[in-house]
Amino acid sequence: MFQKTYFISGMTCQSCVARVQAGFLGIAGVVSAVVSLNPQEAILVSKHEISLQTFKNALARIGNYDVFSSPNMDIAEAQTSYKPLYLIAAYLVFVSAACAKFDAMLFMRYFMAGFFLVFSFFKMLDVPAFAKSYQQYDLIASKFKAYGYIYPFIELLLGVLYLTNFMPKTTNVLAFLLMAIGIVGVGNAVFRQKKIQCACLGTVFRLPMSTVTIIEDGIMILMAGFNIIYLF
Repeated sequence: MFQKTYFISGMTCQSCVARVQAGFLGIAGVVSAVVSLNPQEAILVSKHEISLQTFKNALARIGNYDVFSSPNMDIAEAQTSYKPLYLIAAYLVFVSAACAKFDAMLFMRYFMAGFFLVFSFFKMLDVPAFAKSYQQYDLIASKFKAYGYIYPFIELLLGVLYLTNFMPKTTNVLAFLLMAIGIVGVGNAVFRQKKIQCACLGTVFRLPMSTVTIIEDGIMILMAGFNIIYLF
């Protein structure tokens, strides 16, 4: 018999605990699974040694959950996970710069339009899963679950407003407030070293919550703030 403790991410309630436990017990060779919410971990007993990837695959099939062999996400895995974010940022910078033609204000408007449109798209691929992940750390979504379902559409609206340059003052104020509120929740999760998934690109990519997320939100806040000063 093999017994080992694993660490889980993505659980928010006892229903999650039950689903994760059932997911583990559905794996051939697993004899028992004791799953807890606080801390998020699972004590597994199996007839033979089972690979970590097998556990990961089983949890991915039942929801937005992940399992790790240690409390801290592997550094190499975290760096690899951020590749989609870096690639999207590079595309947005390139396209915005090409369209703006050395106009800094126009560059920021196009970049912010692209940012909100692209990020809302990935969230809308699975809105319920995004809302569930988002409520783990966002100040508003943690208290009002409906906000997690509405948020992707707010980002879509902001993207369209930036793209059309409709009501630019209101658009930048709304973007500034939205990102400022968001960075508080992100910062709290990072500084308290919570091992949870960042929902900035929905749940399609498993991005670890870290200072990269704070920098991303911070850049958007600076751009919106600069635009507010310039327009007013």
